[in-house]
Amino acid sequence: MTAIGTLEQTVESLCGDLSSIRAPRGTELNARSWSTEAPLRMLLNNLDPEVAERPEELVVYGGSGKAARNHDALRAIVRTLLTLGEDETLLVQSGKPVGVLRTHPGSPRVLIANSLLVPRWATWDEFRRLEAEGLTMFGQMTAGSWIYIGTQGILQGTYQTFAAAGEQHFGTADLSGRTILTAGLGGMGGAQPLAATLAGGVILCVEVDPARIERRHETGYLDRSTDSLDEALGLVRDAAREGRGLSVGLLGNAAEIVPELAARGEHFDLVTDQTAAHDPLEGYVPAGLSVGAAAELRSSDPDAYLRRARESIARHVEGLLEFVRAGSYVFDYGNNLRGEAYEAGVTDAFTYPGFVPAYIRPLFCRGIGPFRWVALSGAEEDIAAIDARLKELFPDDALLQRWLELAPERVHFQGLPARICWLGLGDRARAGFAINELVRAGTVKAPVVIGRDHLDAGSVASPYRETEAMKDGSDAIADWPILNALVNVAGRSRGRHRRDGRPSAARADDRSRDGGPAPPRRRLRGRGGSGRRPGPRAADASDARRVSSTDAPSRLLVRDLGQVVTPAGSEAPLRGADLGRVDVVEDAYVLCEDGRIADVGRMPDLGPLAGDVEELDGRGLCALPGLVDCHTHACFAGDRVEEFALRSSGASYEELHAAGGGILSTVAATRAADEDELRSAVERHRAWMARAGTTTFEAKSGYGLDRDTELASLRAIANAGGIPTWLGAHAVPPEFDDADAYLDFALAEVLPAAAQIAEAADVFLERGAFDVTQARRYLSACADAGLAVRLHGDQFTEQGAVPLAIELRARSIDHLEATGPQSRSRRTSTPGAPSARACRSSRRSPARRSASPRPRRSGP
Repeated sequence: MTAIGTLEQTVESLCGDLSSIRAPRGTELNARSWSTEAPLRMLLNNLDPEVAERPEELVVYGGSGKAARNHDALRAIVRTLLTLGEDETLLVQSGKPVGVLRTHPGSPRVLIANSLLVPRWATWDEFRRLEAEGLTMFGQMTAGSWIYIGTQGILQGTYQTFAAAGEQHFGTADLSGRTILTAGLGGMGGAQPLAATLAGGVILCVEVDPARIERRHETGYLDRSTDSLDEALGLVRDAAREGRGLSVGLLGNAAEIVPELAARGEHFDLVTDQTAAHDPLEGYVPAGLSVGAAAELRSSDPDAYLRRARESIARHVEGLLEFVRAGSYVFDYGNNLRGEAYEAGVTDAFTYPGFVPAYIRPLFCRGIGPFRWVALSGAEEDIAAIDARLKELFPDDALLQRWLELAPERVHFQGLPARICWLGLGDRARAGFAINELVRAGTVKAPVVIGRDHLDAGSVASPYRETEAMKDGSDAIADWPILNALVNVAGRSRGRHRRDGRPSAARADDRSRDGGPAPPRRRLRGRGGSGRRPGPRAADASDARRVSSTDAPSRLLVRDLGQVVTPAGSEAPLRGADLGRVDVVEDAYVLCEDGRIADVGRMPDLGPLAGDVEELDGRGLCALPGLVDCHTHACFAGDRVEEFALRSSGASYEELHAAGGGILSTVAATRAADEDELRSAVERHRAWMARAGTTTFEAKSGYGLDRDTELASLRAIANAGGIPTWLGAHAVPPEFDDADAYLDFALAEVLPAAAQIAEAADVFLERGAFDVTQARRYLSACADAGLAVRLHGDQFTEQGAVPLAIELRARSIDHLEATGPQSRSRRTSTPGAPSARACRSSRRSPARRSASPRPRRSGP
């Protein structure tokens, strides 16, 4: 390959068309040696259409796990591998080649790092921002390290798990007559049906994507499929009764099917899940959406998609918990389903265990784990020769013998022929030497790539998976995989990256998708055993949200803060220059009890705390109060862009309103939006406010002005975390002739239902909207229904808003731009309302309210 043209032609022939990539076969080299030919073939094999889920997007498996960052990066990697010397090492940073270093022949030819972020920035939002800028990629595990071998890669591990569960619960690894319920038939979950039948069991697999069901049929992993729940149950029950293995794929959404089965009282011996919930945006399809509709929503409104996905995950896990209560053996299969459900409010999501502590850790303790190899020749007989040799080497391993007997006839190769086996300490070395001898003797035609799996003792720190529930409490200690990586490099291995490609700090999966905290199990550890209180963990931006949420731990200490900043003085309300004064406490702590701030002070003054307290390490951080916005219009659709020109030309608000503009121009668009769209609008505004430091916000309806839209708006505000106010008297909708007729309707038809959702009612007291008499009538009726009173008016003309607000003991009065001197001189803190000074005297600041509607009060 001396000519550039020839090299470029080779690159294009190997990877120019992403839809038809295939790893070279045979013994002829494309690169300079087998040590560079091997990674070249493995990279291309990952993108073989038989192997990859979406090769045209470079996605191998797991929703969006990629083999290379983009097509140009893939070409550059291939070009470099073709010319890489025996004393050189290629560096690949999250799917992009970034350098070739002169090393030595004993060094690894390729070193890979994927999806790593600095701990405090290790959140999905930051990762996706960087990904969108082309600076990183979602590398999954075996996708980004080019060692994925199709569904077989997880197949024997799933088989081992099912067999171990059978031995533990039923006294035998033979699952004949036993039933399993699960979901997910993607790159990982697709191994479940065949693994279950290899163990003799009957399995019902729920899958939302018909293409995945069809693919599992084509590869021989799935026996039957249907879109009828009753037919699927009939097939499962018949097979279990007859003691024969069977796998049934059911087209449907797990968030709907699993709760339905639980509600019916259907029994399954084992229950689990392998949907791609570790990436709820790309991997989990919300209930009520087809795959196509999900793709559209994912592209058009990812925030709404994530909200719906988490709601579905919560229902999914609640269904699994019903199976726990009914006596099934339920376990998590390492996809963070419990973590996402916990973040969505299912506080008992971690009631059932992960599969590693439940079934696999005894194997890890004996050094047993996955060990895989790939025949670079492309010849299936090479794998057969290795299978035969392993049978001879390990005659006493009954599970391995059964696997090696059944796999050749049941496992369909994807891409280059490959095999995976679980072998123990010392056995891997024996297997490796045996494979070397087969290659040396020519029994195996070409070199063989030998790789490890992330599901391996010592290779991963993952508190939701491999290191969950460690007896010494070291779930999140990530030193071991780093040492493992260093040893691998010293031993000519390659690559370090995060399991499932999620943004990683140190291969320690101690956080949920948005950087949220680990499950509450950690707080319980101090209650038994050694009685040791766990040390503090590092706080980050997400912890600030958690301190103020209603699902916060009963006692939470944020310690060792660099500073706590709070408004100065004890007198309130602050005015003028005093608004800029703050008190700063250095080396500080904040103690929260039951979601409220109980104490703030300096660390040297913090005495011993009795009982169970979760601690967050605030070193290097500054804590300050979140802002409260008590008047927002966050729930509406449409826009009023065309009004800017009119307002600029001098048109008054009354003129705009009379012409059908102003509020009324937004009403039509809001009525046309559905509730999900309204909630997305509120969530979008909430995100904007959060970026500016606002953690609590009140939001008003008032842009639907009919019963259904007003109630939908209030629900959308509450569900998005806002404090809902019914602004039913915002304007007179066009279908009513006058304000009094509209108020008759609103108070009779809307108020009873609105009072069950909203916390307060508001009125727009302004010329062209509602006058004092009408506002008094409306607000008095709302107060009688248990709603607090708000009022905004005097925006353009003085209408008497201040006297009316004082009369009705309103919680707030807003706008007042046109209020005259006489009204401004009146007392504007209403009698009976708590003053800021009174609130401060308790030293307990209220946390952000729950997003769910609260029971109505009996009085204002």
